[in-house]
Amino acid sequence: MAGLEDIKSLTVRPPDLTRTTDRIPWTSIAGALGFASRPASLYGRAKYALEPHYHKEILFELFKIGKKIKWSSPRGGFKITNNLLKRMCILALSEGLSPSCCPKCGGRGKIFVEQTLYTCTLCNGVGRKSISERVRANYLIMDKMTYNRCVKYNYHHHFIGALYNWERELINALRRA
Repeated sequence: MAGLEDIKSLTVRPPDLTRTTDRIPWTSIAGALGFASRPASLYGRAKYALEPHYHKEILFELFKIGKKIKWSSPRGGFKITNNLLKRMCILALSEGLSPSCCPKCGGRGKIFVEQTLYTCTLCNGVGRKSISERVRANYLIMDKMTYNRCVKYNYHHHFIGALYNWERELINALRRA
């Protein structure tokens, strides 16, 4: 029940029961999580309701995605291990759950310069500044060249892509609710 209370804190309560507000009531948000698929619902509860006990189940879903990928290297010397795959899942989940706010635009994606609105050049208008490829390679305990050749494409397209798809699914479920 604590997760529903956290979701409830994200919304506002109207001062009068007869009036509605622009924001979605917390009961609709909780109901919308039921319309999403299980991985998307787990991801939504972990991200928005701040329920950390769902992390293991999300990591298991990401691990299943990683096991389905055909990993290859240009010269055949790279071998994916379960330990490396686990570290990739943890890295992707930590990137998805706690993205850092862009320091230049403050998370807005746009900046004002002398009364003119410009797209932020640091985050390219996204509002989040992702970690660098060097930091990712260091976390996975490999050199940057091996990371770029063997891991980068699959990490971005499959792991981070799954998180974006779950986020998109949650947004669509909220629109339906």
